[in-house]
This record gives sequence, structure tokens and C-alpha cells, in this order.
Amino acid sequence: MIRRIALFLIALALHATAFAHKPSDSYLTLRGVDGNDTIAVRWDVALRDLDYVLELDRDGNGNLTWGEVRMRTDDIVKYATSHLQLNAGDKACEWSTTAPLQLDKHSDGTYAVLSLSAKCERISNGLKMRYSLLFDVDPSHRGLVQWISPGSTSSQALVFGTDSAEQKLALVPQGPWSTLKQYLVDGMWHIWIGYDHILFLLSL
Repeated sequence: MIRRIALFLIALALHATAFAHKPSDSYLTLRGVDGNDTIAVRWDVALRDLDYVLELDRDGNGNLTWGEVRMRTDDIVKYATSHLQLNAGDKACEWSTTAPLQLDKHSDGTYAVLSLSAKCERISNGLKMRYSLLFDVDPSHRGLVQWISPGSTSSQALVFGTDSAEQKLALVPQGPWSTLKQYLVDGMWHIWIGYDHILFLLSL
């Protein structure tokens, strides 16, 4: 029943936003690795946003190439991870990269894909995430997050903005109303990331 209500509300939101301008968003999937206090992260950030803050277009011709992006991989990773903090209890998790930088095509352009790992001291102490990417240059920017806790088969969806920059990542299943909220946010996550994902969502 909750799922049906969520899908109905998502459909209404889709109708209202079908022709709206897509805002600046980044997309993160965080997955807890069972048994070793590590979190695997995929982070998609729009190249247009990275170019704005890091000036990736080296020759300034308005045509950003893979070579120009690849040359600045270290700067991209450093910039991104300096604006994303994970804490287990009162201890900050440590970042490392797990794969080379890649590119992916979204409905609104090309995104850099960062593959990261966060090593935490004790996830069981509770997890908090602080997100501040691009907030200093674009207060409307959002971080859209899917979090899968260690050993879980379900996800928690969160939206990070300037007024919700720090949030807890749940380690236990949520109640029914929280579940409804997550279905709504998860559905909007698919809407924002691109209409090609809507058919998949509605077919579930």
C-alpha cells in the first residue's frame, strides 16, 4: 500500500516537473561492506560543475575533452573528498580511490564518476555524513544519496542541501512512514537523474 501511494505521488511530481529546468545535482551511492567497516562509494558529478570551480577547460575553447579532464583527476578527487565527510562516531573515515576516473552520460550532460572507499574505525558507533560540494558557489545544489547499510538489501535515500548538509545514515531498517518518505525521495532521485530511469521505477 505504501509503495502504491508513493508511486502515485511520484507521478504527480513528475507531471509538475516535466518541463522544469534540471538543477545542479550530484549522485552518490554508498554501500557498506559487511564485516570490515568500509564504505564503497560511487559519486557522479557533472563536468560542467567541476569545470566551473576547477577550470578544467585548459585552452578555454569551450570544448572540454577527456584529456583535459584526465589530467586533473587528482584535483577533482581532492576537491570532491574535501567536501564530503563521513564520521563513524566521532572519528572521521579515511578516503581512498578504488578505480580510475570515468565518465558517464546523464540526461543533462556528461558526469565524472569517482570510485572511492571510506575506511571507518567502527561503523557500529553510528554514521554521519556531511556534504558541502558547490554550496559556496551554488546554494541550490543538492547531493542525492542512496545508502545501503552493511548486510542490507534495502536502501535509504537522502537529499543533501545547504539546509540539510549533515545527516545520519541509518544502520537499521526504518519504520513505515520513513519507508514511504524514502520511496518518494528515491523516486525523485530517479526523476532527477534522467527520464530514462522512470520506466524502470514504475515497473517495480
